[in-house]
Amino acid sequence: MSVPRLVPPRAPIVLVVDDVQANRELLEGHLIELGYDVRQARDGYEALDAVAAEEPDLVMLDIDMPRLDGIAVCERLKAHPVRRLIPIVILTASSDRETRLRGIAAGADDFLSKPFDAKELLIRTKVLLNQRALNRRLDATEGVLFALARAVEARDRYTIFHAERVGRYAQAMGEAFGLHSADNDLLYEGGVLHDLGKIAIPDAILLKPGPLNDQEFARMREHSAEGERICLSLRSVADYLPIIRHHHERIDGAGYPDHLGGSSRSPTGGMPWSATARTGRGSVAKRHADAWTRGAASSGMPPSSRSLRHSSTKDCKSVSRTGSSRPEHEAVIATARHRETRARGSSSAVG
Repeated sequence: MSVPRLVPPRAPIVLVVDDVQANRELLEGHLIELGYDVRQARDGYEALDAVAAEEPDLVMLDIDMPRLDGIAVCERLKAHPVRRLIPIVILTASSDRETRLRGIAAGADDFLSKPFDAKELLIRTKVLLNQRALNRRLDATEGVLFALARAVEARDRYTIFHAERVGRYAQAMGEAFGLHSADNDLLYEGGVLHDLGKIAIPDAILLKPGPLNDQEFARMREHSAEGERICLSLRSVADYLPIIRHHHERIDGAGYPDHLGGSSRSPTGGMPWSATARTGRGSVAKRHADAWTRGAASSGMPPSSRSLRHSSTKDCKSVSRTGSSRPEHEAVIATARHRETRARGSSSAVG
């Protein structure tokens, strides 16, 4: 008796790209026997169109083709932010070292020599498809984490887009310091995730309109360690852990959770801390301004500007030290604001 599957099994999609029909059909015959869903393309442009229409799990790519050769197709796919994870096997009848080096430089994951050996074909496709399945699961895990991070900030209307701003500011700071583009991407993504641990903080504390008491503040300070705990077992986000845990550490050692100071602070944790400070002041001030307004409305007395200033300054005194009017700092902030506005505009257009 067969057990019904909760999710129907899906045959891996393999795209075979070769300008010679006989070669495509030969490969298709072998791959169909292995249970794969085989698609064909006659040249590089057809291959790119096929990938755009439905992303395959593996591309088997001939080098010598008209219009757009296999090396160019490989380079384009590997330069794409999402499709770069599709494994590519270069098909070649040449044993020329230069050809293989060109394929490696283009990002090819493996090579298969013509004429094909059926056993070798089986092993190489199986290994690469297993890697593809693993990458898809890692992508799904990261997607869930980023969705959770944005759900956390959506709980509080005063901090909506706060995580996105922190990410953009941290990225702009990294660029101002001349960091590598991969490190700047890390700063942006870590900035988006930095407050993930707030998902463990009760609404009564997270959304409280007035100042927190000592017990509430101690509970709120646990969010950075909670965020690290959530991500600790996920290898795909290991590089973000210092940012998540240490984004409230301070150079004088008065931060939390580990009271790191000076050179002991993580470089990746420091920039999101500065970005958090810069973006957080307005949110806190707005929350307390609204709280004062509600209190004044119920008592019939208007709030004084001095009271509002005192409330927001008291709650923001630790972050206001980072405020600076130096031109280079303002340039970083302006760059980040421009990116944030552009990103939000594009997301609105899509929606």
